[in-house]
Amino acid sequence: MRYRFDLEAGEQTESRLNMPPNSPRLYRKMRAHDQTDEFITSEELSGEDVRHEPPVSTGLDSKRTAVRTKWRRKQRRRLSGVQVVGLSFLIPFGILALAFILMGFFPFGERTPLTIDLYHQYAPFLAQLKDKMTHGFNLFYSWNGGLGNNFYALFAYYLSSPLNILLLVFPVSWVTEAVTLLTLLKVGAAGASFAYFLRNAFCIWGEQTVCLDPPSRKTRYSRTATSFAVVMTSSFFALSGFMLTYSWDIMWLDAIALMPLMMLGLHRLIRDGRFMTYVLSLALILLCNYYIALFICIFTVFYFPVCYFSLSPNLNKAQAKPGRHFLLRASQFAGASLLGAGISAILTIPTYLSLQLTSASTDQFPEVWSLRFTLFDFIGRHLPTMSPSIRDGLPNIYTGVLTFALIPLYIAAKHIRLGEKLLHLGLLVFMFISFNLNGLDFIWHGMHYPNQLPYRYSFVYSFLVLIICFRVLTQVRTFTPRAIATAFGGGILYAILAEVISPDLVEHTAAYIAIILLIVYMLITLSLVRRVETLRMTALLLSILCIAELCVNTFLTIYTINENEYYTKREDFNNDIPAVRQRIEELEKEDPSFWRMETVQQKTTNSPSLYNYRGFTIFSSTSYERTAKLMRALGYHGNNINSYKYTASTALLDSLFGIKYILDKNGEQVDPLLAEVDATEAGRLYHFDDALSVGYMMGTGLRSWEPLDRNPFRNQQDLLRAGGVSSDIYQSLPLVDSNSVGPEDVTEENVAIPSELGILDTGYNYARPAGLDVWEIKVQLVVPQDQHVYFFFDPDKRANFEVKYYEDDTHLQEEGTEITRVDINEQELVDAGYRRAGEVVTVKMRAAADGASNITAFAVGMDPAAYRRTMDELQSNQLQVTAFSDNYIEGEITATNSGDLFLTIPHDVSWQVLVDGQPGELEMAANGLSCIPLTAGYHTVAMTFIPPSFKTGLIISVLSLVILIVLFVINRKKHKGRKEFDPVYIDVMGLAREATDLPKRLRANEQDGVEAGVAAPQLFPNIEQQSDIGQQTDESQIDDGQLTTETDLAALDAGETGGELAAGHESKGNRPLSFKPPELPPTDLSAWQDSWQGDEVKKIRLKKQPLQFRSEADENEPKKMLPSPGLDLYRPQLPPETAKDYSTKNSPDHSEDQD
Repeated sequence: MRYRFDLEAGEQTESRLNMPPNSPRLYRKMRAHDQTDEFITSEELSGEDVRHEPPVSTGLDSKRTAVRTKWRRKQRRRLSGVQVVGLSFLIPFGILALAFILMGFFPFGERTPLTIDLYHQYAPFLAQLKDKMTHGFNLFYSWNGGLGNNFYALFAYYLSSPLNILLLVFPVSWVTEAVTLLTLLKVGAAGASFAYFLRNAFCIWGEQTVCLDPPSRKTRYSRTATSFAVVMTSSFFALSGFMLTYSWDIMWLDAIALMPLMMLGLHRLIRDGRFMTYVLSLALILLCNYYIALFICIFTVFYFPVCYFSLSPNLNKAQAKPGRHFLLRASQFAGASLLGAGISAILTIPTYLSLQLTSASTDQFPEVWSLRFTLFDFIGRHLPTMSPSIRDGLPNIYTGVLTFALIPLYIAAKHIRLGEKLLHLGLLVFMFISFNLNGLDFIWHGMHYPNQLPYRYSFVYSFLVLIICFRVLTQVRTFTPRAIATAFGGGILYAILAEVISPDLVEHTAAYIAIILLIVYMLITLSLVRRVETLRMTALLLSILCIAELCVNTFLTIYTINENEYYTKREDFNNDIPAVRQRIEELEKEDPSFWRMETVQQKTTNSPSLYNYRGFTIFSSTSYERTAKLMRALGYHGNNINSYKYTASTALLDSLFGIKYILDKNGEQVDPLLAEVDATEAGRLYHFDDALSVGYMMGTGLRSWEPLDRNPFRNQQDLLRAGGVSSDIYQSLPLVDSNSVGPEDVTEENVAIPSELGILDTGYNYARPAGLDVWEIKVQLVVPQDQHVYFFFDPDKRANFEVKYYEDDTHLQEEGTEITRVDINEQELVDAGYRRAGEVVTVKMRAAADGASNITAFAVGMDPAAYRRTMDELQSNQLQVTAFSDNYIEGEITATNSGDLFLTIPHDVSWQVLVDGQPGELEMAANGLSCIPLTAGYHTVAMTFIPPSFKTGLIISVLSLVILIVLFVINRKKHKGRKEFDPVYIDVMGLAREATDLPKRLRANEQDGVEAGVAAPQLFPNIEQQSDIGQQTDESQIDDGQLTTETDLAALDAGETGGELAAGHESKGNRPLSFKPPELPPTDLSAWQDSWQGDEVKKIRLKKQPLQFRSEADENEPKKMLPSPGLDLYRPQLPPETAKDYSTKNSPDHSEDQD
């Protein structure tokens, strides 16, 4: 049965309650325009009859009632939780989108977000993921890049974002637009999750921006102002300095966006032991990006005690048994962390083991600990429009210029506990020390030195700062004008001093913008203090100013990134993708065998992933370090850590690594070893007949061989010798000075004479002459026979090299044909092409004042006869591939002699080998590649790649999920109906009316979900009669309803009063009052309901003090209240299955007949 009461408008009031998170739900339908309140219990059905009580006489004339009703209809409703979270998503999304538009991003221009690694790595990998999602979805391995790579580890770091499913909507040629959309969505999601975190973690126990018991209109205004504070703080998190600077690191953004949800789960775990939010968010963060998850986990370890000891004063059990309660929550925290990590084990365990083969596992702890910057310079990084630190520099920690005032106000806040302030500020100081001390920074980065992109964990600092800022914003009306002026004045003073003291770090623009913003912020904030009637307008002005600040900072940051790093034009990236991919698809059909290919004039350092072909080039943090070092030693361009690129090669290397096809997109190859296949829009395609298979027989010496020489040509020949091939393919060519018309002998002024070991061993060493800032030298060689000519340059710093050739020495005065121009700061192989006998090749080397002072050069020619003998020997013992897929290859071979099947596949123990159907051994060869020992004769070889410990990770993940589900079910049955409450203002009169139904609800626990024996907190033990010392307020009379727990129902039935049950809650000058319900027959609850009438309830006034609660566990102990001028508010939430029904029947258009 539902009851409807028509209440007097003059009796309507709003107040604030402090209901603990474990309180049972109360369902009160919203007030309609006819001023009718309706209250129903959770077990009642919508189809039951409704009894309408006659309205109580208002005592007001009809004209006044009509005016009040009309005014209520025109009231602007406060922002709901969904609206707050939605705005927190839309504002950062819109601001960043606006910055992209102003920068001319497509379709409003030709630019794209592609820059730095997003251009070279992430976009090609996204294209490859799209290929895998549409062709088999095998995530274990890939032949596209690096001669083969562990795609599972690559996926875990770069591609595991759930939002990448949107790639299915975009063709590969539109990957740039997919990246733009993903960036905007992830930035918006960061704002939304932070808003959800603030509303559910801090508004619950944080102070509001109003005084005690305000009138309803002011209360609503204050609630709106608090919502604006949530939205603005969340927007600053989403558009913080870290998020903008590294917005092109899109694979990091998911975990950062999920971090507030994990911290919310931590709050819930500490507050009432609920673990589901924490476990699931931790698991999702680890699955999205384990690297950022590392920083979040480290931060969580430090944040747990801060959070616990900030919340513990409000927890009865923590106050009663502090040590026991802390150990309980700490053990729950550890267990939940292990459970979340266990759920993600299917991805994290194989990835961790795979990382042992990368450069991330070889860094050494710093021997000397040192500081890097001063506190004054560090504070300057909080200023707006600061130049982002990408390659190097100080942390990116901008979180709004208000930080300069809010941090000092946080220190001075009287209504925030001293312990809470000390904990949060102490953690801030620790974060500063971590940034500044190289040893701690090394630990934060996972015992690894990051390659550029410094302080990758600085987003957790921004998160902590914004928590502090929000706490101050909810306290802003408690500060005196002097305190506010002092705080803002300190920020203005710092901006002035920073411009003078540190002009190199603080630009003039940043200082001036900060000063202007701080002055305006200060004026608006001062107008807010002690002027409640301007609260809505003040919040609106502050919000507009915050949005303006974010717009300016966002645009200038994006503009600076473009100036320093350059945002790629869409046409430059996408122009050839359709044509090249189409030609490769056609080639796959023409030649279905296993082959590799490469492109000349490569666009990115991951062209095989971008164009979808089995290739050599790769640049990935998950690349095999040993293979990268080997490729650099053989002469390929690379960083010796995680990349190697096919910028130039030799015929011998192309043969050894099976480069069967070469696509030249810009020029024409003149090489007798290459046969042109065709010329299309994609470029000229060449076929290399001498390309070997993925495996061929060589000697066992390759197992112990590793390159030791700096000369790549020497290393290539040594590799052949170690494999049992003794042909000397390369011959050294002498370089002579060419500063005059004809060739001359080398002089000691510009070149060191090679030692007796020969030019092939030492090369030529050119040194900068003394006294020269810019120096240039020309050398040349005369080709002795028709052969390929190669150079190798190794400068100690940046230098420019230009290689040209002439038909003969009689044309030296004329302009030659340019072979290549390279501007390098590290070693580089240069292919001078196939040259005829007598041709002259000239090399010009040039270095600026800050460039190279020493250059080593090698010049060799490839002996055609020796090369042919080597090829004939290797081609006679090749593996014939009979079947292959992304993570599988099978073939057969007839070995002439016993030895090793040398595989040009990076060594990885995850390969499972079968030789003639029996398990085989996979050994390392050449310190980075693989080999399989074979005896002479015919063999079948099959190889399958399964990520390391994948099955173990799968089992752990499944078990962890099962454990989580079991714990969830147990916890749900134990605390059925216990839900989180959102902080809002509640109509106390309505809750008092609802109290008439609660005894029935508590008795019928099977239907309502309150299990017998579980404590249900007392809701109204402190609704007391107004005394002489009580403050008189208008519109404060309500009906009294004393509510007790399940265990007190018997006392109610016996006729005991609520005052007797609520012993210990009395205050001086006040006595508790409660209604005494009629005798309740144990079997006829409905009769008891019908016998009770609302006019029997005594009218009382609310006492101006916090309402207190007790539970079954501590009946005689009142709940401790928060020391704040504002009280905590919790809104009972409608269950999802009945929310729609409530909203429909409560709408102004819903008539009595429809009900």
